Amino acid sequence: MVIVRGAPILGVDVGEDYLDLALLTASRTRLSYHRVRLAGIANPATASVAQRIADAVDHDLRGGVALVDSPRTPRDVDCSGATMSQRANAPHARAIDASLRELLRARFNAAMRPLSMFPTPLASYFAGCVAHPGCKPHLRAIAEELLAPVIALPRISTPASLAGGTFTRFMLAGFAVFPALEQLGIRAFEAFPDLQMRLWSDGAPLPARSPPAAVVPRRLR
Repeated sequence: MVIVRGAPILGVDVGEDYLDLALLTASRTRLSYHRVRLAGIANPATASVAQRIADAVDHDLRGGVALVDSPRTPRDVDCSGATMSQRANAPHARAIDASLRELLRARFNAAMRPLSMFPTPLASYFAGCVAHPGCKPHLRAIAEELLAPVIALPRISTPASLAGGTFTRFMLAGFAVFPALEQLGIRAFEAFPDLQMRLWSDGAPLPARSPPAAVVPRRLR
């Protein structure tokens, strides 16, 4: 990936309720941090997310590049068209994840492993998430807008167990981030922060990603 001179760079940390943004301006002289609240987003959900990002950074992002720490779609969904569609013969794991793991296994020492990457579930997992009474309304709104063309979304039901729990439910917010950034004129790419941090640290051991131990060394890097 080539980032042209003068293009702003946006880092996006995706959560269920917030997007945490780090913006490096086109001049490369200023790094700023912003938080975008997701609760209460209006329909259309993607446009609402785009507007909140624009309001939060208050900066012209057109022509910029964004690195997003969340998958673009469920692994059985194709997003190459105007709307998401079902993908035939969905793989057990995404090719990009498998390739990165193999790259680390073959070329880097043990200090670089294990690589922490969230598994990317099928669309049916997210349908189960939004049917759960505990699913937040803004996540359901995102699913109804983006995933309804792919899979039938059930009504809210009685609590039921989901394989793996709801640990990766935050990805619903990530699914909205990519088209939202495109509406703002930004090229968005999936990012792998744990891998990037390990590469930047040149093999130096990093503490677990939980405060307070991780905060200082990771900021210093």
